[in-house]
Parts: sequence; C-alpha cells; structure tokens
Amino acid sequence: MKPGRNTANALFGQKNRIHTQRRIYECLKNDEPIDCWPDGVELSERVIDAYKNICLMKVEFDLFANTLKTLGKPDEDLLRRYITKEINLWDIADERKISYETAKGKIRDLKKELKKRTVACFVA
Repeated sequence: MKPGRNTANALFGQKNRIHTQRRIYECLKNDEPIDCWPDGVELSERVIDAYKNICLMKVEFDLFANTLKTLGKPDEDLLRRYITKEINLWDIADERKISYETAKGKIRDLKKELKKRTVACFVA
C-alpha cells in the first residue's frame, strides 16, 4: 500500500473497524465528543462532515420525538404507529370504527399539526 493512500486505515482497517464503530456509537449515544482517533491520524473532511451530519440528525430526531409527544398520548401513539408502518389507513379506520376518508383526514391533520409545531422550534 502506498503511503498516504488511505489516511483513515488506522481507523477503518479490518482489525480496528468494529472497535472504532462501537466507540463512535458510544460517543454519539452519550453526547460526547469522539475521542477514539489515534494520534497522528488526520480525519478527512468527508469523515468530519459525516460526523456533523449524524450529530445534526440526532438533534433533529430528538426534536421530532419530543414534538410528537406534545400531540397527546392517543394521537402520538396513532401517528407513531402510522409513521412506522405498524398500521395503515384501513387499519386505523377499522380500529376506530370510522371511514377510510375520516382516518385519512385524521392522519393528515396530525401530520400538519406536527409539522407546524416542529417548524416553530426552528424559527423561534
């Protein structure tokens, strides 16, 4: 292998990859800075950008999850189950003994309200 060909080899080589992945996961999970880079290894802009994107996605997900909770337990559960494809509109209609169109309108209204509350957090 040519010198400098893969500056991240110390991080992502077969031998160290699993340990590095676990350490990055632990840092992200605990909201800690990533401290597992070996001395002398410079991170590429791609790796740094990926880390920043993951941190931003985590913040956005937490914001979304917390905003979802503000809908109230019954609506939160309904929308969460719909978003995760646990149930579909037909299931909602059957479960709540309402028409398909009413179920569709309920989900539309909940999504619209969730969007309004989430956007308000970014604008504030």
